[in-house]
Amino acid sequence: MKANLRFSSLCLGFVLISIVMLIFSLRTFSPIHISVIDIKDALSFEPTTMGAMIVEQIRLPRAITAWLVGASLAVAGVLMQAMTRNPLASPSVLGVNAGASLAVALVTTVWAFDSVFSSFFAAMIGGCLAWCIVMLLGGVLSGPSHRARLVLAGIAVSALCMSLTKLIMLLEEEKAANILAWLAGSLISADWPTLQTITLPLLICLLLSVIISPKLNLLAIGEENAQSLGLSLNTIKWVTGLIILVMVAVCISAVGSIGFIGLLVPHLARYLIGYDHRFIIPISALIGGSLCLTADVLSRWVAYPIETPAGAIIALIGAPSFFYLVRKK
Repeated sequence: MKANLRFSSLCLGFVLISIVMLIFSLRTFSPIHISVIDIKDALSFEPTTMGAMIVEQIRLPRAITAWLVGASLAVAGVLMQAMTRNPLASPSVLGVNAGASLAVALVTTVWAFDSVFSSFFAAMIGGCLAWCIVMLLGGVLSGPSHRARLVLAGIAVSALCMSLTKLIMLLEEEKAANILAWLAGSLISADWPTLQTITLPLLICLLLSVIISPKLNLLAIGEENAQSLGLSLNTIKWVTGLIILVMVAVCISAVGSIGFIGLLVPHLARYLIGYDHRFIIPISALIGGSLCLTADVLSRWVAYPIETPAGAIIALIGAPSFFYLVRKK
């Protein structure tokens, strides 16, 4: 009963934070004044003023995209840490982000495909290849792996992919600025077509994550114990891995590479609610969405009227927060 009450209170708290940050995102740091009436008109999709049009066409899809991407990256981090049983695992640490980013950079520069669909498939392939290499080097495919070995393999693969991405930027100087801004994680290009493309796959993945959460609790007690309780390890790992890859690929294809959410948020969620994945996954989604939306608002404030990449803001928030959690533990 206590756990359920705490879970409900935390959910309500982070929903309220998300609503407050949504209002800030829609109203603040605009070249013209945006009133509450403008927001009301925009939410009813009947804009009658310039402010309402800005909210409807630019601010609203960007805010929803920020929240959805943050929630998805946070849940991807939870799934990756549960699957590998490694608290340092995240898409950015284990090379998935870097591999996906390299593939998207190749597709958009060398082959000049710049649609969300082409970026998604490139990110899927690049992230999958990078992760498979990390799993191989980390010894996961040959048996139980050491945590440090897996993380070191991820760092090595990430460094290689980022070096190749920088090489592409040097060879394609005309597109280097766009690639650099995209690698930093920017929501400036988020619009309704982008949101319509990413919403369904991300919502499906989030729903599947909630459905498999009891299985992740079994996985946490050890593979041998989980098998003795009837858990199919190969099935749950394949399903979990596919969910992670789809979520990361969709997010990267839409807004670029945003790190730290997948590493920080799962630890914060466990600190707040405990180790039950039935609670961790929803709380992580709410925290991740709130964090990314907050970072998007701050990215417009830090150097106004110039925008700072949201990924840089998240790193500035995430690093000291993660150090604090480590010390508390």
